[in-house]
Amino acid sequence: MGGTVTDYRLFLFAGGWIRYARAEPYSALEGAMISSAGIAVEVLLAALALLVARHCRRGGLARVGLIAYAAGNAVHATYYLAVGIHYGIGDGVAIRDVLGPGPIRAGAALGAAALAIIVSFAGARLFFAELWPQLRRFRRAWLAGTAAMIVAVLLHGGLALASLHLERDPAYAGLMRPSAEREADRAVARLRRDLEASGRRADPQQLEAARQAVVRRERPWPLRPLLAVAVIVAVIVGARRRPRFGDCGPWTRKEIVILGGLSLAAIVLVWLLRSP
Repeated sequence: MGGTVTDYRLFLFAGGWIRYARAEPYSALEGAMISSAGIAVEVLLAALALLVARHCRRGGLARVGLIAYAAGNAVHATYYLAVGIHYGIGDGVAIRDVLGPGPIRAGAALGAAALAIIVSFAGARLFFAELWPQLRRFRRAWLAGTAAMIVAVLLHGGLALASLHLERDPAYAGLMRPSAEREADRAVARLRRDLEASGRRADPQQLEAARQAVVRRERPWPLRPLLAVAVIVAVIVGARRRPRFGDCGPWTRKEIVILGGLSLAAIVLVWLLRSP
């Protein structure tokens, strides 16, 4: 759209942000299109991974890894879109502004949430259907698979939180503030100006009370926890699918080394490109 990237920042396990500019200001629609590009890239990568996975050995580590990658990207993209539009955070801020208040915005958030649940179910069905031949080598196969998934999710979540904590970034923190809090900041700034214009002192307790009142008024209903629970349930239900093919043999050490090497290479690449 004729713009130039002016700055960016990547985090090892927690995404990042980008700044861009051009001589002519961006319209609201253009801003929404640019903001949704990251989500679109996640969906595109998920589709490409599934296409490649179709040509890999059934039940093989490459196929399982590609399906896991595709499912993770697709679930995150739809979940992030729903939460972003609903709360006004991250990439969803510009989209939320274009949709405006009212039923269209609510419908878009709920539609993205429904899509996240469907994708979670479908991704779990595909993933566990391929993983089952390896899991049934254990006495409690379904429990082993569930435990492995929980460990993987907690590990990634812990790494993401640690990355954000160690690389404290004010720009990222500002992007992830809900629209209710930003509106409260603007309301407090207006109140402060009005008080100072009338010659009165801005009492901190009064300003904080005003801020909390705006946050309570503007805060939307809690979609995030409800959607998180729905996604977990969808994954559990989808995970109970059994494959229609026979034993594919155990994963080889070579497959494990290659997948581990690719994962490590991706982390190193993000670290090298983390900032200009």
